[in-house]
Amino acid sequence: MKSILKIVAVVMVVGVLCVATVALATDFVWDANSVQTSWLTPAHWDLDDSYPQNANDNATIDAAGNLCTFDPGSALTINNLTLAAASPTKRKLHIKDAALTVANLDLNDYAELDVDQDLTVTGTTTLAGDIFIEVAVSTTFDMEDVAVAGASTSVGGIGIGTIKADEVVIDAETDGASRTLKWSAGTLDIENQLSLTSSQTANTYISKLWVYKGTFAIAAAGNGVLKVDGGNDPSRRAELDIDGPLTAEQTDFEDGYVTIDVASLQTATGGDVVFKAGAIVTKTGSGTFKSGA
Repeated sequence: MKSILKIVAVVMVVGVLCVATVALATDFVWDANSVQTSWLTPAHWDLDDSYPQNANDNATIDAAGNLCTFDPGSALTINNLTLAAASPTKRKLHIKDAALTVANLDLNDYAELDVDQDLTVTGTTTLAGDIFIEVAVSTTFDMEDVAVAGASTSVGGIGIGTIKADEVVIDAETDGASRTLKWSAGTLDIENQLSLTSSQTANTYISKLWVYKGTFAIAAAGNGVLKVDGGNDPSRRAELDIDGPLTAEQTDFEDGYVTIDVASLQTATGGDVVFKAGAIVTKTGSGTFKSGA
């Protein structure tokens, strides 16, 4: 009996120790001014005793000053990162000295990323509002799933580094509101699928991709699909507005009304183009939308 009690007591102690080692999520809110910029300084965050540095930490940088400099000596992984500001002042996160990995990233109105070291998002990146991205040469901004959440989302910037995503979704039906992505920030390499879905049988919510500048390359070396699903009325159409290069390995026009406007002297390449039953596709503009390579 004594042996059994000792074993139970040991198990209970080990269990308590295991529970004690589980780190709790900590929410950090940036509250430094524009002169004080280092991510590593605890006083620059609202808790004043630490900074975001482990996989359970959440960081929100959306007020006070206009710059936060991510400058640790080695790479960090955190949980969620939110970046936002308000016109006319941008909120910049400068990933300066080491790589940063986050589970989920929210880029909201007037968020600015200056990516000098690799930035990796393992979950969802949400885009809403006017966003600015600069990626340095030989540097990668790697996203998994991208959701366009703003009625008018614009991504601009400069730089010649790599920006890539596994899947991009512009879904007006699920969100119950129009969704537009305007791209003018270099090349976005989409490795799996870009999908546009407008409201299907009610409301007047459109889904639109506007390649204004830069390039959209949907799986340049893979099985990338451009999937376009319009509604059952022209007021619920899906739109492709192509002023810059767009290439896809396959384009599926799923259903409903779709308009494609290709600018003069511009060519959009749809790859293997499939018009499924119910798809009503109208092309405007003097540019070319072609199938094949």
